[in-house]
Amino acid sequence: MKWFRIPKESTTPPTSGSYQDWKPQLADEGRFQCVYCAIHENNFGGTRNFHVEHYRPKSIARFRHLIDDFNNLYYACSICNCFKGNDWPNDPPSNPSIPLVYYPEPSKMDYNKLFVVREDWIINGQSVAAKYLVEKLYLNRPQLILERRSKFLLNRLEKEVKHLQLLSRRISGSELSIELKEFLYQKSVDMLSKAVSLLVQKESIRPYKAEDIEK
Repeated sequence: MKWFRIPKESTTPPTSGSYQDWKPQLADEGRFQCVYCAIHENNFGGTRNFHVEHYRPKSIARFRHLIDDFNNLYYACSICNCFKGNDWPNDPPSNPSIPLVYYPEPSKMDYNKLFVVREDWIINGQSVAAKYLVEKLYLNRPQLILERRSKFLLNRLEKEVKHLQLLSRRISGSELSIELKEFLYQKSVDMLSKAVSLLVQKESIRPYKAEDIEK
């Protein structure tokens, strides 16, 4: 899972319709993942579980003129969208380094710079604003932690498989010792076991408990 800045300046806004009609364009612009937690729609029930997010909340009177402003719209999962709701603690400061609680604008800030992913796949905010996002949007909810871990382990598994394939080609046709054959076999079994264990965990975990949603 990886965040990225949403390049609004290079996107051509729709010329007709309203925000309810622009979900496909926003999904494409956002690479089909949540702008806040970075979960991909394939891992969260598809586009039906994603919303059109009004960065500046449409229910706040001074932002109502932005209701159909494409530059104020993003693609977000339903969980993050509901957690954020109408919350708007402060406008973004002119200087991002100012210690203020606010929502960094995804078109101006690369969210990768806001967070540090620990070895246990929990993320920590690197600023007051980032820490607020982690708490308010519950960015360390169980499914997200598992998704980060899964992505890391699967990437590592893919690299190890490629390494074994390369090694196998290099030694193809040569006489292998029994010890080396056993080593390669056990290495393959270990990697397969890790992959199966990970898939079992993903199938067995309940993505969100009631208390997570109500938090």
